[in-house]
Amino acid sequence: MIISTWNIRGLNAPSKQQEIRAFLLNQKVDLMGILETRVRAHNASKVQRGIFSHTWKLVANYQCHENGRIWLAWRSSRVHLEVIEVYDQLLWCLVKNNGVSFYLAVVYGLNTREGRLRLWGLLNSLIGFSSDPCLLMGDFNVTLCDDERISSYDVDRANVEDFRRCCATTSLVDLPYTGLTFTWCNKQDGLDRTWCKLDRVMGNAAWFQFFGVIANLLAPGISDHSPALVNLESVVGRKRGGFKFLNGWMEDPQVHAIIRDAWEGDFRGTKMFQLVSKLKSVKRSLQCYHRGHFTNISQRVSLAREELLQVQYDLNLQPRDVVLIEQEKRLMQELLKIQGIERRFYQQRAKIQYLQQHDENTKFFQAKMRENTLRNKVHCISTMEGSKLRLMMTLDRLL
Repeated sequence: MIISTWNIRGLNAPSKQQEIRAFLLNQKVDLMGILETRVRAHNASKVQRGIFSHTWKLVANYQCHENGRIWLAWRSSRVHLEVIEVYDQLLWCLVKNNGVSFYLAVVYGLNTREGRLRLWGLLNSLIGFSSDPCLLMGDFNVTLCDDERISSYDVDRANVEDFRRCCATTSLVDLPYTGLTFTWCNKQDGLDRTWCKLDRVMGNAAWFQFFGVIANLLAPGISDHSPALVNLESVVGRKRGGFKFLNGWMEDPQVHAIIRDAWEGDFRGTKMFQLVSKLKSVKRSLQCYHRGHFTNISQRVSLAREELLQVQYDLNLQPRDVVLIEQEKRLMQELLKIQGIERRFYQQRAKIQYLQQHDENTKFFQAKMRENTLRNKVHCISTMEGSKLRLMMTLDRLL
């Protein structure tokens, strides 16, 4: 299944309709979100018939905005789609295809801060506590960091911070992508020209657990926005990662002894063979230690927290119980220790340091880890003739 969104900047012109038809055909799109159509409700059916065949179904948000800011069309023979909620800035749907299901938000953010604040609040309510995979695609009308903008004019930091807070609370992370970095240009001349990344594809933590796909941000063509494309049929295979030394291990005094004992084993042969054997011995010992102390680290934090809270409830009923007082002190220290281990574990693996230090960040850390893993993979190879090979089986044959 191939999903796409595109801010076409008006769909009344025959040339725009022709481009959409060509795009659907050339990219083999199964589910298409079209933004900023500028098509009035009374003219919508005529325009839709000029683009989509009878095998397509379509929904729009005319009940929320007179210009039909968002259209969503899908091939009914390929995709089962259930529209759950319709808003002025997004369509919220459940998508099912070949035994796979996920939530999809087709987003077109308003160009005012007040309007987007409503969008961020809406995303918090829809995704903030969701354990289901969620995919967001569209034009958010705001950048996420300074590197996503080239302009002679200053950016309003409040808009950026609003978006960043929303991403942190909902664990939303950009999908790794190929193609263009800047997805919108105002087409002005000289110093008045501005480039921004307004169009993006994002997933929550659960999305990265189930899907290993990348986005493709294409050239804008006759629009000033780039279309975004996601191919769920080209899932990137996961391979076992290499050994990594985690800094959190060294906070446990017994790790020093584990490393020393493994290193000082009896190894015979050439000097190089002895060195390699020592390193392998240390690796095996640390892997055994890791499985016993770091496996299910987030679950262990939750259990430690629950145990502490239960003792505190009991202590509230028996305030002078010496045993409970000592238990509370011990459990508090254990929770703080294991929280620190968890936080440093995910920070090192995700290579980010800017979040507040509390357990709610774990989903974001895990999503960032998976995003980094996907970004470091080779997703396609361009041949001398200019064609792109994307399937992993094809790449394996070449190698």
